[in-house]
Amino acid sequence: MHSFLKSIGFSSITKKKELQKILNTIIEKPDNMSCVQIDEETNFAVATKYFSNDIGISVCGELNEDGVLEMEYYFPFLTSPYPSSNAPCQIKKQGEKEAYAGSCDDYRLGITLIFYVINFMQGKELYSRSGIQPTTQDIFLSGLAEDGKILMEIAKTEEQKEASKSHFLKRSQMIEAAKNGDTEAMEQLTMEEVNIFNHFNKQILKKDLYSLIDSFFMPYGVECDQYSIMGDILDMKEFINPITNEEVYIFLLDCNDILLKVAINKDNLLGQPTIGRRFKGKIWLQGCLDFSS
Repeated sequence: MHSFLKSIGFSSITKKKELQKILNTIIEKPDNMSCVQIDEETNFAVATKYFSNDIGISVCGELNEDGVLEMEYYFPFLTSPYPSSNAPCQIKKQGEKEAYAGSCDDYRLGITLIFYVINFMQGKELYSRSGIQPTTQDIFLSGLAEDGKILMEIAKTEEQKEASKSHFLKRSQMIEAAKNGDTEAMEQLTMEEVNIFNHFNKQILKKDLYSLIDSFFMPYGVECDQYSIMGDILDMKEFINPITNEEVYIFLLDCNDILLKVAINKDNLLGQPTIGRRFKGKIWLQGCLDFSS
């Protein structure tokens, strides 16, 4: 069982026979089927079924001699219409199977962001037609959450919000300059880190950690595309899985000034979500790429 199936409302599917029945239906009656010839003997295909406008499952594998997809693996996904980053992106194959990870350096985070590429077949189709490796433009990030908590928002005046945005923008610019070799920016960042460390050491003795931190976006565990995040809820909706009738929350979050769409099973969320509050949880980061040939 895929560990993030429950994120899109399939936590009640616990038996292999039940799951296989769903996967067989996707193969037999997909909403979308993509196919690319890998070599003279191999045609790779992806069958996709949507359970809402943005939630679904893709089944991947080779086509046999009868043109029937023989499953190698599958994955649940959540798509987003909101561009999260336009940083240059590199795409690399994951192991032996036809699955791909994207990576980009977004200066708002200060780390290399690694995510699972949902629409990798679009890039492969473009390459198959033109023989030219397609470039990427915007990145549309989303995440499937195993579990999460709702935290109250931090009370701020409009002046404080504007000052925070201005400081964040300035810091992002300094990180970019430092990566390009600007020694003055490096020194300023170092001094800022020291000041932040000293400030937190004093405040943490009398305040809760999450009253001091607005949001964060940091790697979690050994999997390179899994992250621990916290961000403001900008928008939300509820989705009922048509097969299991399980309820799923879909949030639009602002994490370190990055727009991120996240889905979580209602049963795995602690607290009452509303717009303005914060979501904290562990996610499997996914992304759709805007390819151009």
